[in-house]
Amino acid sequence: MNIVKSGFVQGKQRYSIIQDGSIVKSSYDKYKLQDYLNPPIEPVCNTFEDETVLDLDNLEDDTIGHGIQSNLKDKIEVISNTAKKLVLYIPKGLKASIFPMGDLHIGSSEFNEDWLDYWFSVIAKSKNYVIIYLMGDILEVASKKVGDSAFRQRFNVNEQLKIFKEKADRLKKILKYNPFRASVGGNHDKRLLEFDYNLNESIAEILDIPNYGTTLYDTIIINGKELKIHLNHGKHSNKHQHLREGAFIRDTHHLSADLFLEGHNHDTDTFSDFITGDGVNYRRFFGFTGSALNYNGYAKEMNLREIPKGFIEYEIYPNGGLNGKEYHSDLIDWEK
Repeated sequence: MNIVKSGFVQGKQRYSIIQDGSIVKSSYDKYKLQDYLNPPIEPVCNTFEDETVLDLDNLEDDTIGHGIQSNLKDKIEVISNTAKKLVLYIPKGLKASIFPMGDLHIGSSEFNEDWLDYWFSVIAKSKNYVIIYLMGDILEVASKKVGDSAFRQRFNVNEQLKIFKEKADRLKKILKYNPFRASVGGNHDKRLLEFDYNLNESIAEILDIPNYGTTLYDTIIINGKELKIHLNHGKHSNKHQHLREGAFIRDTHHLSADLFLEGHNHDTDTFSDFITGDGVNYRRFFGFTGSALNYNGYAKEMNLREIPKGFIEYEIYPNGGLNGKEYHSDLIDWEK
């Protein structure tokens, strides 16, 4: 077993004991680790044992990396968690889950709060390590410049944000860690930019989300396998699913990522595109991230195809493999 430097956390040098490629113990105090490898006559292990154990059931702050104890390898471990990169150890038989969440339009007359509560309940009951990306248009942010939306809006923007924050805070309390990793702004959020107010930035600050912007990349490393995630609210709407998918692929064909997530058109859809060539074989995954809106509103007035409310989940396996799952309100017994 060797002691190595394992990065800086909040400006402090961190050390870890490595055995067979796995982290056994970690500490900011190198001498404590040396005492662990060569204990003195009077053991001091009890004085620092707690700081090396990561128990997800009692995790309150996952922003600081934790080492893997040899007797805890049946648990998911957060090795490090920064704004740009999440590093996880996932043992065989366990998984992580990505839940993109967008186009809720809280405040709209067609917003379905019961569906959103069901959405949150599925996430809260997940046995996987949960990662949530906010995909824009969380709030309705109605405007007098856009039809009669301002007259239909049920709550003002402050009330809309309060509703979402209360639900997000309850989820954090249940999970006992913060699952929200990134937030991209939507077209409804941009309505406040004319007042020099960045709503997406405020949402990120209120929910303690480390990464926000218009288009984002995130990196998740599972047992050494790197996954690149591309996040964008999107801009296309079409009555036909194959045309929506085609536009999604064309818009991102020049970008490098393993999983592309997009909202805006309120579709709930997971699909992939397999790339082949001379010695090249890999799969790119895509997800339209759903919504929490009923149909009797803008979509019906524009004669768009009726798309039932829905959301998606991408499971991540220990080998870095992805599996898309879809939750459609017309196929699930979800109503109270």
